[in-house]
Amino acid sequence: MYPSVFDVASIISSATEPPSYYILSPQLSSMNTAITGATSTPHRVGLPPSYTDDIINTLSSSHIQPLPREPNPNLELQQPDSENEARSVPRSPLCPTEHVYSPPDNRQAWVTLRLNSMARSANQVPAFISGVEICGSVDFDLRSGNTIQSATLTLTGRILSGDVNLGSHLDVRTFLDQRQVMTWSTAEFARTSGLFVSRKNGSPSGKFTCPFVFTIPEEFYLTYGPLRPYTSPPSFVERLVGSMVRYELKLRVKKGKFNSPTKIRTVINFTPLIRPDPPSLLRQISYQEHSPLLGPDQDPDGWHTLPAVGTAGRIFNDRNVEVKCTLSLAKPLCYPRGSILPFHVVLHSDDEQALDLLASSQALDIRLRRAVGLPSQISLREGSEGALGFRHTNMTIQSAVLWPSTLGNEHFTRHFEGEIPLASDLKPSAHVEDFVIAYSIMLLPFKATAFASRDSGPLLKVPIKIATAFPEGPRPRSFAPLDQGEMNR
Repeated sequence: MYPSVFDVASIISSATEPPSYYILSPQLSSMNTAITGATSTPHRVGLPPSYTDDIINTLSSSHIQPLPREPNPNLELQQPDSENEARSVPRSPLCPTEHVYSPPDNRQAWVTLRLNSMARSANQVPAFISGVEICGSVDFDLRSGNTIQSATLTLTGRILSGDVNLGSHLDVRTFLDQRQVMTWSTAEFARTSGLFVSRKNGSPSGKFTCPFVFTIPEEFYLTYGPLRPYTSPPSFVERLVGSMVRYELKLRVKKGKFNSPTKIRTVINFTPLIRPDPPSLLRQISYQEHSPLLGPDQDPDGWHTLPAVGTAGRIFNDRNVEVKCTLSLAKPLCYPRGSILPFHVVLHSDDEQALDLLASSQALDIRLRRAVGLPSQISLREGSEGALGFRHTNMTIQSAVLWPSTLGNEHFTRHFEGEIPLASDLKPSAHVEDFVIAYSIMLLPFKATAFASRDSGPLLKVPIKIATAFPEGPRPRSFAPLDQGEMNR
């Protein structure tokens, strides 16, 4: 069963401006009963909306066929039975919104591009996710004497690097180029449609429609360099970032030798479907039963524990101290947007006064960072300029929320639990050749009154991935105390 229009609308980050020639910024099932025998939906605290169960189950069902390696290069003309049929093509329940485009100077609308998508409204950029076909039609009305020689549809995916705001000195890399050419045979066309076909050049006239179907592959291979698969990256454009990923559908109609071709184009907002593996069995039980997460000692399969790192400094300008910090991140290190990233921190020091000073949520500084672009553009310092002069290629996306652990404290040891909320409109991780959208967790130097740290750079940096779909099993939930959640907001 297909999801409702409202379910479909909730899974795509929407744009707020009408589709045009411009690039626009975008925006599971229950746990296996073998675990607890329960099938109730887990409680979610303060989590933003994301993919719904219905849409995820639909996309993984037999409704979605394997993507073809090559698109059909030739499109067949179809004569509509009625004028209403000429103005529309069958719509999938996954793509309920129709977008209509005409040439800018088209007064009589002799050619129209129609596209069905998952966008919330027709005024937004057409939106699609992996596995959903890009369907539509090209409608011609040549009854006023207009003739055409050829018509070609092109779906492209490109990575643009350089001064994307000014549009000059751009390095353009095309990773997707699908073309469909409309062809017609005089005899077949006359026999099936009854419309007039010029004997001189074989071009049609009258009123007719031609449907089309494209697919953005889940994976692709570049025609150069090492032979390896790449996942189709998400659409991406942000101000002050020196790289973008742009998908575009373009119609080019040639009317005659001495006439300029007519072009219609629209940007497409594409989101890959990325689903992480399920968490550990004990964490799934905690989510299902709304019980606190077990720590790394009780659930070693559920945590990725990093080697302890030491931080040194001087307290009260009186003596030097050293504190060791052990950070554990929830496994797997791939987290769905619209969810949370749990972690656990253990502090140890032989100086209890220093430990009490640094063992606070204000002193610990853990952040989610994002890097976008080519390696030469990515600077390690937040807000600094990269090699090509672009700012914010590496920036903080979200700071962590921390609170004392229920494990309690011991002599010379302090325990903390924490979470990093992941916004529902985060762009997923991507890697195409040397272009990346990369995320990492960073532990920065401690900050506390009367403590002067000797550290200047990050103490830890752990690469992670951001996904677009929840894993199988119960949904992750937040365990942050309400006061900590309010402070984070």
